[in-house]
Amino acid sequence: MGTYQKKGVDFFHSLKLNSTDSAFILTKKYFEVNSSCTGKWRQKGDTIFLQCNEEKEISAVLSGGYMNQREYKVIIKNRDKLKLDNVVLKRKQ
Repeated sequence: MGTYQKKGVDFFHSLKLNSTDSAFILTKKYFEVNSSCTGKWRQKGDTIFLQCNEEKEISAVLSGGYMNQREYKVIIKNRDKLKLDNVVLKRKQ
């Protein structure tokens, strides 16, 4: 499906969706904090559901950048725009 991104003054969000194996990489960066998760996605209608893999390393869970939220809902606005939380991500050209 592609890579979608949004860069603001103090943040950067990126979502890469792989259509061949339904894998994804979600990255959120704020100031000094870099958070990411990988997992599988599925689409139902105009919604994409992201399910992050469980973290096996305890050090990653205890780190400041760990994503506590393990499930996300992404709304498909159109072919080039996805809405994650309150952020509209645009397809990377």
